[in-house]
Amino acid sequence: MLKKVLIYSHGFGVQKDSRGMFSEIAAEFDYYENVLFDYNKISDDGTVTVEPLKKQIVILEKVIKQFREENKDVEINLICHSMGCVVAASLKPKDINKTIFIAPPTHFDAIKTINYFKNRPGTKIDIKGNSSIKRADGTITIVPHTYWDQIKDINMIEIYNDYPNLNKLYIIEAGDEDVLETVDFTNLNKTINLSTIANANHNFTDSYRPILINKIKNIINKD
Repeated sequence: MLKKVLIYSHGFGVQKDSRGMFSEIAAEFDYYENVLFDYNKISDDGTVTVEPLKKQIVILEKVIKQFREENKDVEINLICHSMGCVVAASLKPKDINKTIFIAPPTHFDAIKTINYFKNRPGTKIDIKGNSSIKRADGTITIVPHTYWDQIKDINMIEIYNDYPNLNKLYIIEAGDEDVLETVDFTNLNKTINLSTIANANHNFTDSYRPILINKIKNIINKD
């Protein structure tokens, strides 16, 4: 019997549920096996220590490999949010049924990102060591300099454009992006299915969450 799996790739400095987004999506797919996992290290007090991008790619590769070894006929789908999209696009896994990128960044400027966080009370920036970032919800995210070093030169549109050579890719854009500085899909590969949820913020909160979930259901259930 074909086993159907949804594997979730979360974004920067959050836990596996992506601040509740992935849990809500998974609840609508109880007929799939839903796989939520952490890229990062989580302490007892909720502090998140971010793993470098290369380590995150290895983690995702291992999760996918595990299901292929357990069932050679497994149908794997990926649902990725924010920087979790960059992890999946960098890995370029083969034989994925469908991949959905939710609010993916199109470029990354480490300096501007650091400047965005550094003025927040409780934040300490050390570009040669470990930075301690106070998040909007009060939690702390520890970011090693290797994280910034490994993502600063990635051409995100380029790796997204390569992805359809292997798998079907759907991108859902937030119409009122409030976290990423600028998003520009002008040069996106036309074979990628790009759609926008008007006025939705980066995390698709409030009334935009059910709209997002319904769009994902339509994509996954589409032949």
